[in-house]
Amino acid sequence: MCEIIPADALEVGNLYRNTMFGGALRDETYKVTGVRTVRSVETYKVIDAINVRTGNRAAINLLKDVTVARLSQIERWQVDLLLDGMGDGQALHIVRHDGELWL
Repeated sequence: MCEIIPADALEVGNLYRNTMFGGALRDETYKVTGVRTVRSVETYKVIDAINVRTGNRAAINLLKDVTVARLSQIERWQVDLLLDGMGDGQALHIVRHDGELWL
């Protein structure tokens, strides 16, 4: 299951989805490719990432607080259990990346 965390807690290799106000998750999934420090008028971190569907690059500027949903790797049998327990109208967003399933 995904975990809502501050973006500055992301590490290289993590998969995440952006959140909107109110905690709703956006559709696109990104993989963290690097974390770097930028020094200009202020010093802040930047999270570099790549969109797992399109391959496009992305970045999160941590000059202000940003919240993301870090995805967790799950096994196929866990997906079956989740699907069996779902009620009408419920939705599930599973991401397949590098042969693994992420929720």
